[in-house]
Amino acid sequence: MMSGLPRRIIKETQCLLSNACYFHVVTAGPRDSPFEGGTFKLEVFLPEEYPVAAPKVRFMTKIYHPNVGKLGKICLDILKDKWSPALQVRTVLLSIQALLSVPNPDDPLANDVAEQRKTNEAQAIETARARRRLYAMNDNLKSRAAWVAQQFSAAFGPGPVPGDLGSGPMLGSLHGACFSLCLCLCAPLSLSLSLINK
Repeated sequence: MMSGLPRRIIKETQCLLSNACYFHVVTAGPRDSPFEGGTFKLEVFLPEEYPVAAPKVRFMTKIYHPNVGKLGKICLDILKDKWSPALQVRTVLLSIQALLSVPNPDDPLANDVAEQRKTNEAQAIETARARRRLYAMNDNLKSRAAWVAQQFSAAFGPGPVPGDLGSGPMLGSLHGACFSLCLCLCAPLSLSLSLINK
């Protein structure tokens, strides 16, 4: 009876992954930015109209950034009027990483942060670093991502995770980025997997 359990879990996992529309992404702060060394959690929701409609993305980790509102909403053109069905979630995630590296204080969601960025950039950068240390230095998230990667490598061997999510239609390939993806499909079931491309 127990020998069939891992196979069943793998099959059910693959089925759940093929129908996922809500998930969490954990990403590292970009190198040479005030967010370097931090681990940031984002919430991604693919609406029923996706890919015609843009995904809904917000930061769940508090972050001091002119283009991120107090509730985590992100001001990014491809999440609004510049969305195209030709874009992928991968594009959105990489664009968010780029936005962390190069903020746009001329199109802010956090006006106070944008104003500080314009008038005293050094202080704004130091405040962003302090907030990163306060909210985004969660070693638990990093160790969880490593544990998930180890579990999937043990179950599926090295390489892409089940369903080839590393290059599949939902996420595309995440070349040059390191993302840990936690699919929260329905409470209390929580399924985690890691996509790590170097």
